[in-house]
Amino acid sequence: MTKPSILVLEAFGNIGETLVDAIRAGGRTVVVATHRDIYDERYTDRLRAGIDVPVFVDYASPAIGAELIEIGRRHGAVAVVTGWEFFTALASEVAAGLGLPGNEPALGLAARNKWHMAQTLHDAGVNHAATVHADDLEGLAQQIDGHGLEYPVVVKPAENAGSVGVSVVNDPFELSAAVKEAQAWPMEFPHDVPLDNSVLAQSYIGGREYSVESLAADGEIRHLAITEKHTTHGTFRAETGHTVPAPLDGHGRELLLEETTRALRALGFRNGAAHTEVKLWNGRPWIIESGLRPAGDHIVKLVTLATGVDYADAYIRVATGGELPPVGPARRCAGVRFISPERAGKVVAAPAIEPSEGIVESAILVAEGDQVGGAANNISRVAYLIGAADGRRELDERLEAAAKSVQVAFE
Repeated sequence: MTKPSILVLEAFGNIGETLVDAIRAGGRTVVVATHRDIYDERYTDRLRAGIDVPVFVDYASPAIGAELIEIGRRHGAVAVVTGWEFFTALASEVAAGLGLPGNEPALGLAARNKWHMAQTLHDAGVNHAATVHADDLEGLAQQIDGHGLEYPVVVKPAENAGSVGVSVVNDPFELSAAVKEAQAWPMEFPHDVPLDNSVLAQSYIGGREYSVESLAADGEIRHLAITEKHTTHGTFRAETGHTVPAPLDGHGRELLLEETTRALRALGFRNGAAHTEVKLWNGRPWIIESGLRPAGDHIVKLVTLATGVDYADAYIRVATGGELPPVGPARRCAGVRFISPERAGKVVAAPAIEPSEGIVESAILVAEGDQVGGAANNISRVAYLIGAADGRRELDERLEAAAKSVQVAFE
């Protein structure tokens, strides 16, 4: 008997191998839709070995939705999944076309485009930063003044991800450079899908930043964990690490989860996984944005290590119409730390990371001769370390010690 298949809309990125492993562990066929050059040049040997059926498509094609629906039918897909931020709306469309569990396709744009998301959250009464939108610098300046937004504001592109093009603007004199940076990425990488190149400005929300990792099955939402986010300071707020569970008291946790649930319902979250960025400020939860896909940055692994719930397997189960897993308090602490260069430069040495107590996974992300940028976003990283421990202090000490051992050198 032919095994049922899962259609994966792109397996590139740090979640790809984890999803493929979970699908194979469940005894299902792995069908991955990607670009031929990405498969040949960017997939690891291990990832390629885990894929049963690679299908080569053009994600920039206007007919990609219909093509993927036909691919799903041809291979008997019982679920459509993605870990790729840019394809969440497409995944909803394809799942609906195949009659499979998915999110509300009519709200796909609201769950992907930050301007439509802001409008949708506002209309639903979700606590969200005041947001204005324009096509260019002049229009954005007028919108900021016309709506009475006070500086600092956060400027970001409407459709990019990974903190690319996002900056904190402290006064009107910094606005021009921020808009230029936000509009410097008109194409999605690496599939060259055109992006909405308009720009948002949002009121700055202070406080600590967290993310909520959630699953849904037939409209029932269950939160697996709250992640504490670590970021740089200043103009650019690139993420330098994550820790699960976040150090929150019961009241703060309840506030975050309640507002996240309201936001996810407004965005049409019904089946699958979601990653919602949220802050606590002045005693209130503030939704920053949400993606209807599993978290990136190895957070899926952290949730699994900390809670004992196999996050990737649970995602596959709910995507195929299965039940939500039981959720309890975290059993351990788990964290990831990213090593970024202090300045742009050429890599002259990138030795392997030595094994260290409590470090369960690590990797050097660059090679000798690579040119890297500064730590302005989540792309400019040279290494990562994932650790686990029984307590937070022990975890932080292990990760800090391991980070000091990374010896990437620059010219």
